[in-house]
Amino acid sequence: MIAFAKKNPLFTTCILTLVLQTVLIVYYGFNGFYGQDSYEYLHITRSLNLFYTNGTQPDYTVYPIMYPVICSLFNFFISDTFFAMQLVSILSTLFAIVLISKIITLLTSDNRYRFLYILLFLVLSPYVLRFSIIAMSDMLCITFWLATYYFSLRFSINRKPSALWLTALFAGLAVATRYPAVVLLLLPAWICLKTIIRQKKYVLLLGVVIVILATTVPDYIIRQRIFFWNVNSEGADLSYHFFAEQFRVINLFKNNFMNLDGVQQYPFPNIVFVFYHLFHPAFIFCGIILLWGLRKKENRTSDFTVIVIVLVLYSLFIGCNPYQNNRYLLFAFPLVLFIYFL
Repeated sequence: MIAFAKKNPLFTTCILTLVLQTVLIVYYGFNGFYGQDSYEYLHITRSLNLFYTNGTQPDYTVYPIMYPVICSLFNFFISDTFFAMQLVSILSTLFAIVLISKIITLLTSDNRYRFLYILLFLVLSPYVLRFSIIAMSDMLCITFWLATYYFSLRFSINRKPSALWLTALFAGLAVATRYPAVVLLLLPAWICLKTIIRQKKYVLLLGVVIVILATTVPDYIIRQRIFFWNVNSEGADLSYHFFAEQFRVINLFKNNFMNLDGVQQYPFPNIVFVFYHLFHPAFIFCGIILLWGLRKKENRTSDFTVIVIVLVLYSLFIGCNPYQNNRYLLFAFPLVLFIYFL
């Protein structure tokens, strides 16, 4: 068993994750549904199933469509909608593990302990473990933007258009799953743009736009929406208008807000909260064991600098919102893993 684990570390890490997820689900009898968002996604998924069968138009919702679309597709093979939606999160976590391993391999040759690192920092992270079994879009979106980053790195190495098309495909899927992914996608966007400029093949940008727009087709057919824009015969408008109304730089320095959920009071201002994933035990609980032993590299690559910049930009973007929600920090947590490993 030990010999097999040493020869197949990635497979072993995924199996250990799956076992841990199964134990938690069985022990607590947890069906994956927690909070308003889970049940709203359930409602959308069931509405899509009706749309497929008899053409009934789904109810209007501001929620992104891709997670319910994928869950509804799972429903064709798994009749239990609750389990189908939870399974999407479970499988997304396993794919995220694979992608993080592959990305680390591309970023640095010094990656001998990456599986132990992934196990302690990612798999045993309380928030990652929690959301890996919750029927929400978080883990699916993380998987999509990690796939975008991975294929952008592949494109920068092999210069093959196929890698660029896959980058664009997963970028569109990430945004269609969770809109804040737009900021995180600055990382793969920079990598691809830099590679295209070096090659002077600017026509490739047209292909990127076409592929990204193709990912909006399901949403447009179902709701006449392109990402977060409602598009119909009457014109176009922002579906998340309340986001633009409440987005303020001053929110970075506040710890109490009046938002759609009422009056919110937090112990620290947003400028502190948005960097919780760098040190808070809820994110790096077991990873603290390795944190002190990680060797500091003197000659880090430009990849490290760009990752740090994107993490800071995303954190500031989230901090301008009148909320403090660890789900938003979870999206950027893989960047934290890359920073500490590099």
